[in-house]
This record gives sequence, C-alpha cells and structure tokens, in this order.
Amino acid sequence: MKKIGIITPNGYYNYGNRLQNYALQESLKTFDYDVETLIVRCTKPVCSETIDEEVEESSFLRRVIDRPMHENIKILVKLVKRVLNKRKAAKQREIIAEASTKRQAIFIQFSKHYINEKDYSITGVDFPAELVDRFSYFVVGSDQVWNPFYHWGMTPTYWLDFAPKNKRLSYAASFGVESIPAEYKDIYCSYLNNMQTLSIRENEGAKIVTELTGRDDVYVHVDPIMLLTKQQWMGISKCHVNKPSGKYILTYFLGTISDEVDSQIKLTAKRLGTEIVNLAMEGDLKAYITDPAEFLDYINGAELFYTDSFHGCAFSIIFQTYFVVCYRTGSDTNQSMLSRIDTLLTLFGLESRKFGNLKSLENIKSIDFSKSSVVLKKERERSFSYLKAILK
Repeated sequence: MKKIGIITPNGYYNYGNRLQNYALQESLKTFDYDVETLIVRCTKPVCSETIDEEVEESSFLRRVIDRPMHENIKILVKLVKRVLNKRKAAKQREIIAEASTKRQAIFIQFSKHYINEKDYSITGVDFPAELVDRFSYFVVGSDQVWNPFYHWGMTPTYWLDFAPKNKRLSYAASFGVESIPAEYKDIYCSYLNNMQTLSIRENEGAKIVTELTGRDDVYVHVDPIMLLTKQQWMGISKCHVNKPSGKYILTYFLGTISDEVDSQIKLTAKRLGTEIVNLAMEGDLKAYITDPAEFLDYINGAELFYTDSFHGCAFSIIFQTYFVVCYRTGSDTNQSMLSRIDTLLTLFGLESRKFGNLKSLENIKSIDFSKSSVVLKKERERSFSYLKAILK
C-alpha cells in the first residue's frame, strides 16, 4: 500500500495537537494510503536561572546580624514564614509534577492507541535517504507548524526539505502569527516557494504567503479536526471517572483567566445551578489528569464552555455546544490568538460568541448552529476535494 508521512509537532501535553494529528491521519487514510506520523526531535533552548536563591538568602542573613534585636525578631519571623512558604511551594510543585507526569502518560497512551507514530525519529539535519523512498508523499500540518517563534518553526524538517518537491504537501498549515519578522522573511520565502502545495489554516497565513512569494495557488482550509463528524469523534470519546453526573460549566484556558472572565463564569454557574470543571488547570488536579478522548466527552456534555483555545472553539462547533470565546491574556495574545479564532468565527458566522459581546445569560445560552452546520459540510467537501486532487 502507498504511504504518506505526517510531519507535525509531537507533543504529549496539548489536546488540540493530539486530536488534529489523529484527524489528519484518518482523513488521509480515506484515500487508501497507509499513514504514519514521523517523530521529529528538535533541540529546545535551555532556560537559565536569573536569581541565585542561596546567595540571596546568605545576604539576607548578614543583614539580620547587623540590625538591632527588635528588628531582628521581625526579620526572623519573616524568614521563618519564607522558609515555610518555600516548603509549601516545593510540596505543591511536587504534587503538580506528579500530576503532570500522569497526564503525559495518558497522552502517550492515547497516541499509541490512536495515532500511527513510528519508533524511528528524525531531526532537522538527519533524515535517512532510504526513508524518503518509502513514502509517496509527506504532509505537513496543522497546529502552528510554521510559527517562527516556536523552536520547530525554523527547522527545515517542518518544511519537508528532506523530500523531493513533488512529495512536499501541506494541509491547513498554520503560522500562528499575523506577520513574519523581517529577519526571517527571506528564508520563509525560500521555504514556501519549495512547497509543492500550500494549504493554510488562517486567512492571515494566506496573506503572508502571497506577500512573501506572490504565489496565488494558496488555499485556506479548516483544521483537520473539522474533517471528522461528531459521530466519528464520539466513537473514540470516553467518560472521565470524575465527570459530574449533573450539569456543569466547562473551562479550558491555555492563558491567564482575567478577573472579569472568572467572575462571569462563577456568576453564570450560580444562576444555572451547575458545577464548574476546569480542564488544564493545575489547581483542579482531578480534571487536570484528563486524556484527549475524555476531553472530547467533556466538551460534548457541557452545559456551557468557556475557552481561549482555537481547538476548544472548533470542537464546540462540531458538537454544537454553547461556548464563549475569551481572548487570551498571555504573551501570544496579539500574535497568535486573534488570527486563528477570528478566521474560525467569521467562517462559521459566530463572531457573537466573543466574551465582550455576551453580557446576559440569555445571549450566552443562545446560538443558532444551523448556518454553521451548512458551512461545516461545505468546508469538509472542499477540503476532501483538495486532498483528492493533490494525492491523485
């Protein structure tokens, strides 16, 4: 059987990453190909500590000795509190680290069960020539594979430079930014011109391609997760052991939750008489240890879903779950969030789902999914037509 190799970030920590990988795999298999995901190893920068705590504490103690007794007592009380707080923080970090290890383990288990990942791995500078010959095509996508601010964005492997040009395909590849930094434009232009096909996930991404290369053969397609139906997704979903038996509001935030958003969530839960389940929050460890299959079931069963995640919004549309989009307040707000989610909401006519537009409970609990259903069917057909054309 003919083979296709998928190149995508291999992360065992993000729901969207694992599920888009699975969706692209299943979609490509419909064209009678054996599909494998290749594991790419990239070198990450090592973070350095900026504060030497031991030196800081030594200096602190010297200052205590030089001061009057009554001031020493106050400072020593502060020192005791500091030590206790450090021990408490260390214990909390230990608990979180253990939970993170368990969470990663169930992500790996999900990947082994549902994604055809191969044990052999490749790096940005080493790709066995005989491996290239095994595959008819290589497809890069989706999930911010070309983001210049991520360590893989400038890695040649994610631009399929190891393969002949006629084998280099993309599907819904995302830059995750609105523009490419000036110092990277030449290399991005070269990379883009050496791609056989260019399928991009966001409108802003298509503009980047046109501005850098002048190519007009660039297409905007929906994320791979939207190529599978609700029935297909529910076929691999499963119920979390701690899922509430009654109604619940679900939250999934990758950035910081603002006080305004937090207040509305709590007020809405009180009005609706529901519990609140927080996914991906270290403070809610029972829900934190949730695998991608349970993530699907949580969204499908939620009374209301608050999220700043692109894939969270996309699954809400697929499952027709009431949702509220909260723009991220972290470091990538301006760069990566607006373009991704705005393209998605505009396409499906759901711009009203932005947090700032939803002031009353009536507005929050009212979505007409009839238009989005029609659009979703049309976009699936368009995407599969594209894949059929490039794989013929």
